[in-house]
Amino acid sequence: MKKKVVAILLLVLILPAFVFAGGGKESAGAAGSSSPVTITVGTSGPGSVAFTWVSTLSTLLEQEKADVRIRVAGDMPDVEAFRIMEKAAAGVDASLGTGTTLARALSAKEPFKPDETFKNLRVLFPLGLSPVQTVARQDSGITKFSDFNGKRISGGAVGSGPDTFMREFFPKMYPNIKVEIVPMAFSGVSSAMQDKKIDGYLTFGSAPYPAIVETQSLVKINFIDIEDDVRTRWFKEHPEHHTMKIAAGSYETQTKEIVSLGHVAHLVTNTNLSEQVAYYLTKRILDPKFKESLIKATAAWAAAFEGLENNTFFDDVKGLGLRLHPGAARAYEEAGYDVSGIK
Repeated sequence: MKKKVVAILLLVLILPAFVFAGGGKESAGAAGSSSPVTITVGTSGPGSVAFTWVSTLSTLLEQEKADVRIRVAGDMPDVEAFRIMEKAAAGVDASLGTGTTLARALSAKEPFKPDETFKNLRVLFPLGLSPVQTVARQDSGITKFSDFNGKRISGGAVGSGPDTFMREFFPKMYPNIKVEIVPMAFSGVSSAMQDKKIDGYLTFGSAPYPAIVETQSLVKINFIDIEDDVRTRWFKEHPEHHTMKIAAGSYETQTKEIVSLGHVAHLVTNTNLSEQVAYYLTKRILDPKFKESLIKATAAWAAAFEGLENNTFFDDVKGLGLRLHPGAARAYEEAGYDVSGIK
């Protein structure tokens, strides 16, 4: 446990290119120039698996002195990033794009406005498969979702994917219970659990999720399944979600498999990103040695490659009605992937 927490803290401390939401001055140009191109990637802040995914990628690109580098913009919800990228405004060049938020953006559902359209978003590659992971303090007595009645739960910052999901999920799936939603950054949920300011929290992300690892070092927790009948009802309106399972032993004290639902987490950009930069980054992801380094740095990256190999990633892009960035599509075709219908 201590080794996992220390590893996460060390990763954050050695990041060569990290800022909190604000973006960078450099624009994405052509890779291969004498000086590296730096792009800004939006993500949830420290404590989220999205931060771990992107910061790990950033660190490895820096270490190998790559032609393209990543500046991590933390605490930037994907809702905000989508709006910036759609307008091709300064501040962010790419962002985490959860299947949940992408589906809502493309169908103009809250938190997006009815007249908002997103025609310029393009997909680069998967960051991971993101099951809903829900935990509760053991002393709260919560062992299933209906037990959250009258309790306090967080889904991260307002406007984040988990928060948006939760605000729809509880009223639709559990209309007869009342929960108090407590917005906060995932960097604060562990201390909030310890101080009993919240009874549990819900997030999307691959295991081991950094915030959950930290929480386990402070308090005893229960892992909460999403029941079969609830998933079946939810899928009728949400084809962007799929049944996902978290293997027993993914966390200390987790003795049985967690059954949940989830989505693919994508790295999304816009049509403004140069084809050379998109091609370069996707080629790096597809390089076997680079893949090995990513997974060695953080096991949470393994699910991204699982999504590539079993076509979940490509099927999800197609199902959402999105397209790959032309540079990424070229890299996939060269690697032998079928990207027909999404390029």
